[in-house]
Amino acid sequence: MYKTTLKSSVLALGVVLSAAGFAATAAKPTVAKKPTVAKATAAKTTAAKTTAAKTTVSNSPLNGVYVGVQGGYATSDYSMNDLDNLFTGNTDASGFAGRIYGGYSFNQYFATEVGFAYLPQIKFSNLKPIGYTGSDSAEITANQYAIDLALKASYPIYKDISVFAKGGVADMMMENVKATVNGQDVGTSDVASETQVAPLAGAGINYKVTDNVSSDLSYTRYFGASDIEATNFYALGVAYNF
Repeated sequence: MYKTTLKSSVLALGVVLSAAGFAATAAKPTVAKKPTVAKATAAKTTAAKTTAAKTTVSNSPLNGVYVGVQGGYATSDYSMNDLDNLFTGNTDASGFAGRIYGGYSFNQYFATEVGFAYLPQIKFSNLKPIGYTGSDSAEITANQYAIDLALKASYPIYKDISVFAKGGVADMMMENVKATVNGQDVGTSDVASETQVAPLAGAGINYKVTDNVSSDLSYTRYFGASDIEATNFYALGVAYNF
């Protein structure tokens, strides 16, 4: 824009000088000073771009290697259907969940991350076979974990705040399966531990507290596999960048 303004000023000045009969004056260095203003404007523009670039980089949630921890609430989609509807009873697969993780941020937009998650215990309680009217009842419990690997994409939206989405796979594990009747252990021979690979997806918002520390609020869904149900994980976390 400043080039167009400069050209218009030169033409206008030439017209005025010609009308006054001082054509020779047009060769004077009066107009030559304009490029200096243009250069200064260009320099300011360049400096502004450089500052903006620096600001954009500083908005990156993390750069390089980082580690973090998350804690929150999770719920899994288990129901009596998982016991083939052979029993009546109650199902509980929700509660505290935690995750530790590490990753590498290639730039302010992309990172790769690996983590280990402790998910809520699965509990089938007060189990009675369909049609049974006695007082005896059974209980089945199992612990579940996940080892996940994901690609994470981030985008800065305002100062030190960015949003992110991630997708990948998780090794879903259901272990330490235990069955009891009236509180007495009856073994686990009829219920095997399971390990299956399932996809995962998540999203969240990140806030850069300092150059090395950031916090995040996130949602992750570990999708179910053939014998393992899906889990929704809502977490608040903190990460440290080395």
